[in-house]
Amino acid sequence: FPSHDTAHLEEIVKKLAEYENLEESGLLIKLPYPVGTPLFIPCKKQGVKQDHIRRWQTNNKGLMFCSNGSFYLADAIGKSIFLTREEAEMKLKEEK
Repeated sequence: FPSHDTAHLEEIVKKLAEYENLEESGLLIKLPYPVGTPLFIPCKKQGVKQDHIRRWQTNNKGLMFCSNGSFYLADAIGKSIFLTREEAEMKLKEEK
């Protein structure tokens, strides 16, 4: 490798080591979905409402996202909030 490539590779290795240290110490979080991911929320009175993930945060309950002005635990996705309109509509039908 030319010397400038070696320096670049050293930077990459250093950055990867930093990420590994953060992960091992519990300071690095891999988000399950990016901000902006569309969400579909089944509502008995209003039908299916569409929104998106506006931001992520953590608290003593765990990883949470903000959507539609409320915060939800990350594991709500697929249970009470869905990634597709079809899933949300199916949930509404189940609840009738």
